[in-house]
Amino acid sequence: MLAETWSKPEDKYDINNFTIISRTDCKAPKRKAFGTLVYNESISGTNHSTVVALTMLSHTVIMVYKSPKTAWNVLKQQLQKGITKSLENHVYDITIMGDFNIKYQVSDPNYTNSKSFMTEANCSMLLDATKVSTDHSSLIDLCFSTNILNNADIFESVTSDHKPIWIELGMSKY
Repeated sequence: MLAETWSKPEDKYDINNFTIISRTDCKAPKRKAFGTLVYNESISGTNHSTVVALTMLSHTVIMVYKSPKTAWNVLKQQLQKGITKSLENHVYDITIMGDFNIKYQVSDPNYTNSKSFMTEANCSMLLDATKVSTDHSSLIDLCFSTNILNNADIFESVTSDHKPIWIELGMSKY
């Protein structure tokens, strides 16, 4: 996190392998002692999959996108990096959510492999497996957590064929 950046909206602040997740710029005509930039390390791979981990207080949220053509093992390696980094920082409440492009109601190898991986990572599925997350009647947008006290569900969407997932984190305060 960078504070008092004196940044203006047109300024670029790129850091390799990091993504700006929050930004507040000085809107005054003349630069002033104001502004913040918050970065998050991107754990990205190839084959059109992206994993981004964000740690807040005592919880890490790992957001996932895996294209349908990406092999499960590629995503698994990326997820393992995010989980390992969280555990190394003594953050044990982990939520993994996003577009896995794995049909979770069907017993295929990707379903079986992802379920085994999440069990090994001590994560439980937070969504009702009988629900669907797309207009194509499939559950491919998933949400897992090490903390079963967290809550998650699916919203109806009129703007996308994927339905947004919402989560409520039971976070402890420091």
